[in-house]
Amino acid sequence: MKRSVALILCTACIVACCSWPLGETVQSVGFTVLESPGYDKTPTVPEVSIVNVGDETVDILITGEALNNGASPFVVRNIKANRSELQIVLDWDTSGDAFPRPVHQLIRLEKGDWWSADEQPAIRLLNGNRGLLQAVSTPQQVRDAVADHLPGLKGQHTYLKFSFAEVASSDPKGLWDVTVVGSLREADGNDMDVVAKITLLDRDLTVSSGKVTYYSPSNGTIVKTEELP
Repeated sequence: MKRSVALILCTACIVACCSWPLGETVQSVGFTVLESPGYDKTPTVPEVSIVNVGDETVDILITGEALNNGASPFVVRNIKANRSELQIVLDWDTSGDAFPRPVHQLIRLEKGDWWSADEQPAIRLLNGNRGLLQAVSTPQQVRDAVADHLPGLKGQHTYLKFSFAEVASSDPKGLWDVTVVGSLREADGNDMDVVAKITLLDRDLTVSSGKVTYYSPSNGTIVKTEELP
């Protein structure tokens, strides 16, 4: 269902407010949440990027299924900026309305003293408790880390899912749930089908939990299981 404008969250203004941690003045930035024409992918990790720069406005797209808090979709609460950084603070809509729950938000910011045509600011997604809502590791780094735990695995297919253990906390922990399917030749020369389910911590890619199950390729019965780490 398409709507031209989903919600206007604040009036068109840019107001100087508190000081930035480094001493630079931070501004509250006026913004509008727009109806997006659609988004053709669901990213593994939360993503935020500038998608259009106009004469007076800047459009930013926020995406990521991991930003939902249970059944509650994320909403943009406020935005603060200086020339080096945009801080976008998210909250969650717990009203339980019947509208589809998108995993993306398109927002339009009004340019002000914080904007420089020469250098675009970095963008940080935060929750109301100042917790960072972005992944540290990349999907490829996760695949490489999992491969180290499964040496000799052939023909594997790897499936990734990213989530936050506590998305609204002051220290949300990113988790990677990884499923790997492949085959392995044992020392005795016999092949076995392998399914591994592993959870890694985003910050350092250490294994939080993991289980590897080995199946007989002839009849599909479980031959053995191993626990990780």
